[in-house]
Amino acid sequence: AGEAMAKVELFMFCGGMVQRFRFLSVDLGSPPPLTAIIGLNATPVPYKVRSVDRKLTS
Repeated sequence: AGEAMAKVELFMFCGGMVQRFRFLSVDLGSPPPLTAIIGLNATPVPYKVRSVDRKLTS
């Protein structure tokens, strides 16, 4: 029961973040690379993003 509740809470948190903010690349000229670091699993290359409040940009 606790794991299911945690999954719902995480989904609600992430959904709220996506509704409230726009996530943009710090470097507007180029999107993040689509390459990955291959190991035990594929991990995306670290990159920076900035969050902009949707209410301020509407």
